[in-house]
Amino acid sequence: MEENNTASWKNIKEVSKSGRSIAFTAFLVRIFPHRVLVALTRFVSLFYWAFTKWARNYSYIYQKNLIDFSKNLPDYLKGADISKLPARPNTYRHIASFSTCLVEKIEGWTGKSSMDFIEFANGKVGNTGLVANNEEVRSLLKSKKGCMLICSHLGNIELFRSILSFGTEDFNRQIPVTIIMDQKVTQNFNKLIGNLNENAKMNVIASDDISMATIGIMQDTIDQGGLVVISGDRVPATNTSRSLEVSFLGKPAKIPYGPFLIAALLNCPTFFIFSMRKQQKGFDPTYIVNLIKSKITFDGGRKEREEKIRELAKDYMKIIEEFCLKYPYQWYNYFDFWS
Repeated sequence: MEENNTASWKNIKEVSKSGRSIAFTAFLVRIFPHRVLVALTRFVSLFYWAFTKWARNYSYIYQKNLIDFSKNLPDYLKGADISKLPARPNTYRHIASFSTCLVEKIEGWTGKSSMDFIEFANGKVGNTGLVANNEEVRSLLKSKKGCMLICSHLGNIELFRSILSFGTEDFNRQIPVTIIMDQKVTQNFNKLIGNLNENAKMNVIASDDISMATIGIMQDTIDQGGLVVISGDRVPATNTSRSLEVSFLGKPAKIPYGPFLIAALLNCPTFFIFSMRKQQKGFDPTYIVNLIKSKITFDGGRKEREEKIRELAKDYMKIIEEFCLKYPYQWYNYFDFWS
């Protein structure tokens, strides 16, 4: 792999530079049933795999590190489910999984998906000491109390967000959602989604536009009984100065400082959320949503706050490792995470 082509994910779009291919995908989503769409993604992914060397390279790096890591797991991952872990990297399956995820994101925003395709996990998350419990989030939202959700580019959190944008009978109201995201990296996709669903345009804050004013917007969302959602696994494209060094798959890596600082500033119930496709290569579009409450509370002085921010980030990465082992093809960071 050429070093000068792997310097940073910031120069790589998650989707085509042209919005035409995305718009065409949305057109297909509207006219074809889900099974046909998934079959088409398998075929298209083969061409993408064949002609996109950088995607194959980054997929290989991630899977190789994951497989090596699985051979000597730390105590907090002893007993982790590694039944779906390949014996050697399979870059085509990884790329095909991403293609399916993209189609199912669009299905969510067009209203083709519903809560019928969502299952909620409950119980311990490995040996991390953390527990998945969706009922606590439901209870908060039903009582119009808000919380913060820290997500990642593992699985398909976009699907869960899109379903919430239509409102649910369960809560008898539309849940206010403020999402913080790097809009520059996926601008074509974001534009399309905004055209498909006007609610997708609302309450989106650019990750490079965080200020006391935008913190105030997030606090208003919490006060209205809504959700503040932010990804914690990518340093923003325009800011690499504030980052945290963490361990990921046994190697040092950097993640953004901002999401964990925001959790400290909002000081509200904080959950890690992961929406994982139940079948790795089947047609069933069901996703398992894991809502895992953080045990960290931000009380005390500045020094103690910094320590707790690092603890929060550490717990976050432990869960990501757990789910990467269980769902090895649903990690959608196509860059060298350790560089």
